[in-house]
Amino acid sequence: MSDKKPTDIRPHEDDRDRQAALVHDLRTPLSAMRTATEIAMREPMSDTQSQALGTVLEAIDALLAMTTNLLDSARANALERADAGTPNVHALLSGVGRLFGAAAREKGLDFHLRIDGALAGYQVADTAALRRIASVLADNAVKYTDAGSVVLEAKAVADTQSPVLILDVEDSGGGISEDDRSGLFKPYRRGEDAAGRQSGMGLGLWNARHLAAGAGGRLELASTSASGSRFQLTFPIYREKEGSSPGGSQQREMPVPEGGVLPRRVLVVDDNETHRRLLATVLKAFGVDVAIAASGEEALARFEAARDDQRFDVALIDLTMPGMDGFQTLEALRDEEGGRSLPAIAVTAASNADRNALSARGFSAVIEKPVDPAALHRTLETVYSGVKPGG
Repeated sequence: MSDKKPTDIRPHEDDRDRQAALVHDLRTPLSAMRTATEIAMREPMSDTQSQALGTVLEAIDALLAMTTNLLDSARANALERADAGTPNVHALLSGVGRLFGAAAREKGLDFHLRIDGALAGYQVADTAALRRIASVLADNAVKYTDAGSVVLEAKAVADTQSPVLILDVEDSGGGISEDDRSGLFKPYRRGEDAAGRQSGMGLGLWNARHLAAGAGGRLELASTSASGSRFQLTFPIYREKEGSSPGGSQQREMPVPEGGVLPRRVLVVDDNETHRRLLATVLKAFGVDVAIAASGEEALARFEAARDDQRFDVALIDLTMPGMDGFQTLEALRDEEGGRSLPAIAVTAASNADRNALSARGFSAVIEKPVDPAALHRTLETVYSGVKPGG
């Protein structure tokens, strides 16, 4: 009976997590709507127009508040399902393994759970995110494997300044076709095998990678062939004795806005055209010169082409982009001449971005979508004041 109970409740928990992913995705268009409305309200208009746009702004704020409340509720529910207190990484992944191990055995599959004992001494800043990612990977492995086995293997890699979890989920399914690999982590994209045999909306892997990036980690398809596939997650962890943030006292905290002058020239990197345009409009309203890039590759090209009198003072980089994500883009910019000292601000729709993890990856600050112009102004002042000559 104990094996059946987790399987019985799994659909309900998965539905709740899928709803949370959809609510999270709503914040992107709402962000664009709010910023566009604020920009429109700066232009001359009649009293009727001003009142109408004010009503629109209030409605958008109400919807954003609702999404925040729903996401907070989803995180609270996820934590309630965990063991008492904040679970360590070993306990968290063991729980995921027990849940999907039961589902695998019902299909006649072998399920192997191999968790490094050292992980009992580590925690993560966002347990709900790690649980969700591991669940997506394990669920997919079980669903798309008809015979053979599923292996969930986790280990701690602590030979660097910032320890990480390496989680591998491997199956003996039929593999992923070359045509399907390009859209594997895109929303609403499902492979031929998935679309033909399983229900779903094609959001699982997309949301899992988004959660990983928001926490300072990375999710990749490590290998695939006719004999199966292996997904690998790299996720920041910290020792329990070091406190509630990755790296404990060794981590550099995000700066607190204190005022200062604005940068002269800013590079905006975002794959979403609407976000690029809105950010550029707000920055120009601040009197800042702006260059925009739709990808990490384009950002590198613009950075390399900038003459001495056009060097960028700050970069605003979206974390979740296809191809080169925000972390890879910043790493590449750091390798360019003059890029080592470039202050970078992370832009993300995640409402619970791990600021310490982002700081450890080289970001000076983080701005959440919807981007509030006043908050952006303060953040630019603070970041630039900390690096400009004499600042």
